[in-house]
Order: sequence, then structure tokens, then C-alpha cells
Amino acid sequence: MNIERYNQLGEILLNILGVSSPEMMRILIVGAGKGEEALALSQSFPLLTAIEPNIDGVLPEARDLVHFGSATALEYPDESFDIVYCYHVLEHIDKPELALREMNRVLKNDGTLFLGVPNKNRLIGYVCVGNTSWRNKLMWNLIDWKMRATGRFENRYGAHAGYTRKELSTDLSRFYDEPREVTKTYYGLKWPGSRVVKLISACAILGEFIWPSIYFVAKKSKSHD
Repeated sequence: MNIERYNQLGEILLNILGVSSPEMMRILIVGAGKGEEALALSQSFPLLTAIEPNIDGVLPEARDLVHFGSATALEYPDESFDIVYCYHVLEHIDKPELALREMNRVLKNDGTLFLGVPNKNRLIGYVCVGNTSWRNKLMWNLIDWKMRATGRFENRYGAHAGYTRKELSTDLSRFYDEPREVTKTYYGLKWPGSRVVKLISACAILGEFIWPSIYFVAKKSKSHD
């Protein structure tokens, strides 16, 4: 089990969302993977619940937190959670608009969505992926560039494309209020003091192509229920 690389997530989320009493907040992780994020975030959010469609791959240590579920048909009542956390999942969902609608539905009034996806405009990706070799990272980037060259660098074609800032902001605006990008804040908290992060943050055009992923928060919207 390797949750060390996720240990910062709790503090990052608390900072970005401005949460002062996480022990009182219900949080749902949509797409928990092996459950490493759930284990790490549960240290800050004890009322955490997580869902994952590939439940057989969940670590034994996380099975009390992670349950079988689909992002497009959440089995929870309306207004069940203060926070919905969806990290590098939306790009893998066949009908992402249904997932965004469902996540909005289960948020409480004034609840918040935290969403991270790959940056579709990135020049290179997978730099921060752990537990794999640089050879694999190079291979994945070559696959991405091949799909770009053939005009198939889209999630719907099975590419690990993600979203541009404009695409994600537009999609979020259909179902949420106040979508706000927090990419610079996220990386600044993840690598505090990094000169590279400060340089990229200071130049919008650099961020457009250098950030491997983009992060947004958005508020529960009643008008899109």
C-alpha cells in the first residue's frame, strides 16, 4: 500500500475549500480506485464515504470506506454530502454530464464539488504518476501524441485526454454555480516553495501547456436539479 503520496491531499483540500471543521463534514469520493485516496483523506474527514465500480481492485484496508457504485447513478438521497471529491475520474466516464448532474444532486445546499482532470493542452503528462517507470511515462506520452496526430485525442475515443480549462468550465457551468479554477493554488500547496511552480503560476500561457492537470471547485446549484 502506498498512501504516502496522497497524504498532502487532506491539507490541500482543507486549504482550498476553507474548511475549519472537517470532522463534521460528509464527503463523497467518486471513483476511489484502489482506495488510497480514501484512506488518506479519511484522516482529515472521518465521515468519508467512497464509491468505485471496480470494487475487486480495492485494497483490503480500504474496504470499509469504499463501496460499489456508479458515478452516473449515485445511490444516495438528495443533499447527502457537504463535499464531493472527484479526482481524475470524469475523463473515464462514458456520460460525464450524467455524473456531473448526479454529483450536484447529492450535494447539500451550499455544498462544494472538487474536481481534477488531466489538462488536455498539456505538452507532457504523467510526470507526477507514482509506482511506475519513466519508460512507461514516455510510452504513455507517445500514445497521447499519436492520438493527437490522428485527431483522436478525445476522451470519447479512449484517449486519456482530459479537458481544457474552457471545456471544463463550460461543462461545470451547466450544472453548478460559481465554477472556479484552483490549479495554481493546488500546485502551490503541493510543492510549496518550488520556483518552477511559481514561474508557471506567474505566466498564464505557460500554465496552459505545462500544468499536467487542472483543478476546479464549484458550488451546489439548485437551478440545475
